[in-house]
Amino acid sequence: RAVRVWRALALPVVVAVALVSVPTGSVLHDLAGRPCGAACAELDEATAMIPDGSWVGADVYLTNHLSRRFEVSQWRPADGYLDDLGEPVDAAWLVLNRETTSYENESTGWVQAFLDDPVVRGAHYRVRWSGEAIVVLEREG
Repeated sequence: RAVRVWRALALPVVVAVALVSVPTGSVLHDLAGRPCGAACAELDEATAMIPDGSWVGADVYLTNHLSRRFEVSQWRPADGYLDDLGEPVDAAWLVLNRETTSYENESTGWVQAFLDDPVVRGAHYRVRWSGEAIVVLEREG
C-alpha cells in the first residue's frame, strides 16, 4: 500500500519540480500583460556590444530578458535612479525602451526626457545603439 501511495505522489511532485525549474521569467512576464513587444525583437542586436557580466540599468520590463547576460538594476526615474536599497544606480550601460509603459512613460515621457539630457549625478551617458524601440547608452568616463 505504501508503494502505491508513493507512486501516486511521486509523479505529481516530479512534474511540479520540473515546472518550477524551467526558466519562466519572460513567459510569466508576457502572460502578465506587459510584454516588451517590439523591443524584445531588438534586444539581441542592441545589446551585442555590451560585454557579458556588465552592470546594466534597464526598464523594469526588460530586466528579466537581460539578466541571463548582465548584472541588471532597474532604471527607475520615479526615485532618482536608486535601487531597492536606496543606493544610486550608476550602471555602465543603460538599455531603455522608448515604448515602455513603466512609470507612466506614456504621459510623462520620462524616457525621451532622459534621452534629451542623459546626465545623472554628473555622469553623462552617450547613445551607442538606437532602434525603433530600444536605445543603448554607455556611461562616459
